[in-house]
Amino acid sequence: MMSILGRLTRCLLAKSARRFPWTVCFLPSPVPLVTRCDDYPGPEVAKTLIVFLPGLGDAPEDFEQHGFIRAVRKTGLLADLVVVDAHYGYYANKSILHRLHEDVFKPAKQRGYDYYWLVGISLGGFGALLYTSHYESDVTGIVAVAPYLGRPSLIDEIAGIVSLQRERPNKLGEDEAVRQVWAWLKKQNLRLSRCPRLYLAYGTGDRFALGHELVRNMLPEKQTFVTAGAHDWHTWQNLWEEIMRSGCLAPIQDGQEKY
Repeated sequence: MMSILGRLTRCLLAKSARRFPWTVCFLPSPVPLVTRCDDYPGPEVAKTLIVFLPGLGDAPEDFEQHGFIRAVRKTGLLADLVVVDAHYGYYANKSILHRLHEDVFKPAKQRGYDYYWLVGISLGGFGALLYTSHYESDVTGIVAVAPYLGRPSLIDEIAGIVSLQRERPNKLGEDEAVRQVWAWLKKQNLRLSRCPRLYLAYGTGDRFALGHELVRNMLPEKQTFVTAGAHDWHTWQNLWEEIMRSGCLAPIQDGQEKY
């Protein structure tokens, strides 16, 4: 379990690396990705895998401490849960996609699940969208909780319906990756597409709410969860509990349309 000092150090290093790319060397990115799954055993007959991606500076155990694991188990959903320590270092060195594919999804495919969900918080929400934009066939659905969707100036550009194809990446290529996600979102007919299914959740007081509202306008109402709250775990926990009560991650029953 990561200490308070460890959390603070990781958060400060991640923020520093966004401004000073050379400091990313202080964010070690082990290979393979560190995952926690033995701590959250699922039913033997689980058809569903839920992969959790943390936010900037967060630790894998935050999902347990803030009730995400408990909320899944409370529903009785037959699912295996994997929490991935995919911190900002993997995004900065551009290995996040390869590592998720090799270390998480390939082994999961060998186990033969029917449904694969990515649940990401903040930076993890962006990671879930980025991964799906490259490996769409791997993913049944995404739950993007308060996802990071780009710098304010980039969101303003997108809100102003400026071309998404023009690349103006920063030193870490962050803008380029964000533009790829927006181009993918625009390409998908999210009001009609069946797979992968995207659910968006955020608080109205979130500092990234403008970008969230742009995505919300692309989605059917039943695929959005909005509550009062800021960019914090209290808001995200409330949203996740609502998502779990909705049953939207439940496997498709006989006679239902499979998305």
